[in-house]
Amino acid sequence: MRLEFFLSLILFSSSAFAGSSLIYEGRFSPKTPSMNEDKLKFSTPLYQAEKDSVSANLTAGRVHLGAPVDLGTGIVVPTDLYRLDLGAQFTHQLPEFRNWGLRGNFGYSGDKIFQNLGDNEFNLSAQYGFPTSRESFWILTVFISNSGVFGTFLPLPGVLYVYKTEHFTGTFGFPIASMQWTPEKDVVYSFSALGPSFTAEAAQGLIEKAQYFVNFNWTNQRFMASNRQNFQDRLTLEEKKGSLGVRMPLAGFLQGEIQGGYAFDRLFYIGKGFRNMAEGSAQIDPDWFISLSLKAGL
Repeated sequence: MRLEFFLSLILFSSSAFAGSSLIYEGRFSPKTPSMNEDKLKFSTPLYQAEKDSVSANLTAGRVHLGAPVDLGTGIVVPTDLYRLDLGAQFTHQLPEFRNWGLRGNFGYSGDKIFQNLGDNEFNLSAQYGFPTSRESFWILTVFISNSGVFGTFLPLPGVLYVYKTEHFTGTFGFPIASMQWTPEKDVVYSFSALGPSFTAEAAQGLIEKAQYFVNFNWTNQRFMASNRQNFQDRLTLEEKKGSLGVRMPLAGFLQGEIQGGYAFDRLFYIGKGFRNMAEGSAQIDPDWFISLSLKAGL
């Protein structure tokens, strides 16, 4: 996927999928091995009624390495890693502002897309939410996946507490935590964590004009490599990034963001479970990067 491909979709999507969003994200790091990342996200409502709603989303992406990475155990990281995911969500509203919903995803993340049906990934989650006051809300969840960080087909319960005021919104619990504080209308501090990944950001400015930000994140991307020794092994790309950037409107329906920064503590490893490196690992040199994001609200 490239920028030209994203732009070619905007005109078609703006008339065919009202209420949808289309996002392109691209990143480049030049140092050996060089790394290119491209990601395309599309979401759209499918059905909306007084109490029920159905939506769908599609994510496609690629990580390209300029050279193979040897994990030291005879396993070499492929130079191209792909991700394709299709999901749907259903939500039903109940009396007294309660609700329940279901969400399912099916896709693939690896180096040989859809060549082995056993490498496909799926997950299903259910949630039930209810308010306790005007400012607070509880959400109970259960999640199951054939490729979970903490186990395969292991039901993972969760509980979240949501608190919202005029200047603060927080979600606290497991496995998600997030906070956003806006002491002034043009000052925003935010933090989010999902499992082993988290992001922190401080921003100043109005998104409708220009918003400047400093950002730090720790990310983990997991793949099913075709050359893994055991079926439950997962290849993980872990890295930390600090960056400076700006986001601003580019047109009536198009938002742009550009940032530059430094990626460090970069690591490929393979094994069963989070930070299990039993089947091999390799450090990647730190490197500067530049990234671009374009979002079209349709």
